[in-house]
Amino acid sequence: MRRNGKGASWGSAKQPKASLVGDSATGSKGRGGGAGASRGRGKSFGDGERSVSVTAAPKGKGARWSVASVVHRQAADAVAQLLASSSSRKGGTSIKSLTLAPHIQAKKATYAVTHETLRYLPLLREVIREVGLLKEFRRLSEEAAFVLTYELLIGQGVKPHGGAERAVVSRKAALKSALARRLAKAKVKDAAQLLKEAPKCAPRPRPARVNTLRMSLEEAQAWLREPPTRDPAHQFAEFSIHALLPDVLLFPEGTDLHDHPLVANGSLILQSVASCMPAHALNPSPGWHCVDCCAAPGNKTTHVAARLAGKGKVMAFDRDKVRLKRLVGNAKTAGAEGVIEAEVRDFMALDPTDERFAEVRGVILDPSCSGSGLVLSRGDHLLPSAGGGGDEEESEEGGAGSSAANDRVRALAEFQKSALQHALQFPKLERIVYSTCSVHTEENEEVVAAVLPDATSRGFRLVDPFPDWKRRGLAGSVEGAEKLVRIDPYEDGTDGFFVAVFQRDGGSTAVGDGDPLNGGKGSDETNVGKAAEGAEQQERQERAARKRKLKKQRYKENRKRAAAET
Repeated sequence: MRRNGKGASWGSAKQPKASLVGDSATGSKGRGGGAGASRGRGKSFGDGERSVSVTAAPKGKGARWSVASVVHRQAADAVAQLLASSSSRKGGTSIKSLTLAPHIQAKKATYAVTHETLRYLPLLREVIREVGLLKEFRRLSEEAAFVLTYELLIGQGVKPHGGAERAVVSRKAALKSALARRLAKAKVKDAAQLLKEAPKCAPRPRPARVNTLRMSLEEAQAWLREPPTRDPAHQFAEFSIHALLPDVLLFPEGTDLHDHPLVANGSLILQSVASCMPAHALNPSPGWHCVDCCAAPGNKTTHVAARLAGKGKVMAFDRDKVRLKRLVGNAKTAGAEGVIEAEVRDFMALDPTDERFAEVRGVILDPSCSGSGLVLSRGDHLLPSAGGGGDEEESEEGGAGSSAANDRVRALAEFQKSALQHALQFPKLERIVYSTCSVHTEENEEVVAAVLPDATSRGFRLVDPFPDWKRRGLAGSVEGAEKLVRIDPYEDGTDGFFVAVFQRDGGSTAVGDGDPLNGGKGSDETNVGKAAEGAEQQERQERAARKRKLKKQRYKENRKRAAAET
């Protein structure tokens, strides 16, 4: 995520000149020149236009200096949260979620600065420590120092508009000298050459799902090749259809689609390949009632709605009010508001035998997990807990952190088992997809193994939703591991993921039946097979009905005999 051309503009408005928050500096020249001068305790320096006095407040006293630049301030906030999350090993945050959130201004610039600051973090720590920047300016926050030092030495430069910026700019010469010494010692010319080698991984195309509620696959392809807007920025000649998921388009790696009109109107959904798998694995027929147990923010929910071709119902539950509100917005953009019923509720508090769920036939359960499969897309490999951005002092604490992480995975696995067992209790359920964005066996194969006996007793079995996918469940981990689907974040070109499908006898196993991409029709072979399966299921139901009737008759006869004998 390097930005070409030092000093290039982000295209944002000119930043206002901000004063030091909680400081007495006024920008007057000379010692004692003005009411704001602090004799003996302050440090005066020039910023190219004027001399500014900055007082180094005693440790623990005074508010932190503000960061005037919106991009730098947002990036510093993101870095602070990511480092705190890394330190606690709790996870739950990512560069993208923090820098591309709806309230963030200049999203691309904020993401770029945050990503690059973390990438250079070990080097920035060393330089800042050698210069003593944080000791000299105690009201300068660590995260602001990281971001501004990165920009000053490697990025777009820093304009001394705010207190934090002026403090860093005042030590520009010392910071540059510290960097130059490291370059000379390593016998390299560029700071990038000092970075540790990035993890090797397969190319990652930019996926986008065609939302068939808004536009057919053919229409989307035609629009992209010859956009009616006649804007070259909207035109794409180079893309392909995913071999396994026929409603997913793959664009060249690094393609930016965030501002594309088809994304804005909900015709294209920016969704990872892995995240598109559950809806295809569920393979619902139009008219089904489905449940998305842990639904927000709703990409899988709207995908199920699209797979239903707008006919049927998707009941979406999430206990987070804010996240569910986002789901409702996404459903509206996708044109799925007539199919999706969203409710703020903990799925575990639902009664699957309630009458409102009497017709539920499909369930997607993508519960809270460690997110360990998102290591690359979240930028986890840049954080100290991954050994990429820490220092010696922090790395010594790795043992305790690893223990805490293991405890968290075990706790999550227990919840996942309970949630899966709960989801199996819908009376007419035919098919349930269990998925995680984790690579840990405890959250994947071990959860399936723990629940499989209960599932089998209810008439479910494991089925293979993607016969052409090569990577499978870990051999020997559970009976039927060859029917489980695994995705490796380094080798498969998308996020790490896991998919298991439980099906009650009589359901359809193959992806593609009733595919809305094919006008809701499968192939002749598929339709014949489906008809045969339906006939077999009907015959089984009729046999069961005859047995119940016979049992009822025998019960009545036995009661009559008992009454006669008395």
